[in-house]
Amino acid sequence: PGTFYGTSYSEVNILSGGEIYGSGTINSGGNIVVSSSGEFNGNATVSSGATVEFKSGSIVGSSSSGYTSATLTLLSGGTLIVDSGAQQYTGKNYILSGGTISAYKDLGTVTWTNAGGTIIVESGVSLSESPVSGAAIIKVNSGGTLSGGTFVSGNTVAVYAGGVTSNIVASSGAGVGIQGTGSNVTINTGATLEIASGGLVEGSTLNGGSGYIDSGASLTTTTIQNSSIVTISGGASAANLTLKSLGSVQVNSGATVSNTIISSGGGLGILGTASGTVINSGGVLEIGSGGVA
Repeated sequence: PGTFYGTSYSEVNILSGGEIYGSGTINSGGNIVVSSSGEFNGNATVSSGATVEFKSGSIVGSSSSGYTSATLTLLSGGTLIVDSGAQQYTGKNYILSGGTISAYKDLGTVTWTNAGGTIIVESGVSLSESPVSGAAIIKVNSGGTLSGGTFVSGNTVAVYAGGVTSNIVASSGAGVGIQGTGSNVTINTGATLEIASGGLVEGSTLNGGSGYIDSGASLTTTTIQNSSIVTISGGASAANLTLKSLGSVQVNSGATVSNTIISSGGGLGILGTASGTVINSGGVLEIGSGGVA
């Protein structure tokens, strides 16, 4: 399923002292494993159903024989696994064109294409990514961190339970889902934030985007402005929100909100329970049937 210099193979294991270099394509069913002190250099395209794994101690983008670059292009369905101890040098380049990278180690620079792709941030790894428009997906597993980035049309961020994200910006057409923890998250016009059960977002800004707080989730210390609309479902909670400039929050039956400041142009609708609300000049509070404030 793979070819290098005209030679076909189904699996290649690069052991200590061994090196693979040149140009080639790894087709469906092909598998390359670079073990400790093995070296990977040159250019390779990883097709659908093919896998490359850089194990702990492997050497990528630097060679004892003089090769100083490694470029991997990951097509849709192609997979790269970078283990925690892989040695990646400045000569390496990962090009995502629909493929998937499982990152057990910081990746450095990744080149995104409009075909998108997926990066899975595993435990102990902290990444910052800013893809181009397209179906780019960042998945943050328990113990992983997405520590910055800007996300645009077609991009998706998914932070699972135990995962962390901070200092990210989502613009029109991007979506952010958080079941773990988020801070300093900015949701601009046309973008969407969903906090799933068990998730917590704090110290953030909805700046024209939409927010959905699911049952069992929390939103705290957040500014909602510029026509943002946030819906808090029954069983969810929010605290220390500031609403202004046409920013509004709908608190559904069974949801709770506390210590909200409603400034000029802000609006709070209560079908659940609110406490500690401050209504400044130009702010609006509406209590619907069954609501308590």
